[in-house]
Amino acid sequence: MPPIPSTAPHWASILQAAMTFDVILFTSLYPIAFVAALKRSPIFPTLLVAVWAADVAMQLGIATVVSASTQLPGDVAHALQTLLTGNVKKVFISIALWLPYLLMSTRVNVTYRCRVPA
Repeated sequence: MPPIPSTAPHWASILQAAMTFDVILFTSLYPIAFVAALKRSPIFPTLLVAVWAADVAMQLGIATVVSASTQLPGDVAHALQTLLTGNVKKVFISIALWLPYLLMSTRVNVTYRCRVPA
């Protein structure tokens, strides 16, 4: 991504900072949750739910902060809305796939909640 020049509009620098922070944060948090799952850490289910919630909150936060900046072009607003909607859908697909398994699986109960199998 090229650097934003000092003459760029304010919304461009806000958007670049927010998206960069999003990428750095979640390319760190999702692997941490993955490692917690591999190590059979009891915190894994809670950590994964927290990462999902933070990811959705981040997408909503980016939308709020960037849309609050003045003079945001319509084409940029539409492209940003499409991107953020896609990111939220990605999180909800992940939730739809993993949450039933985390809630109902006997293996999850034994592995992560340290319960004895029935």
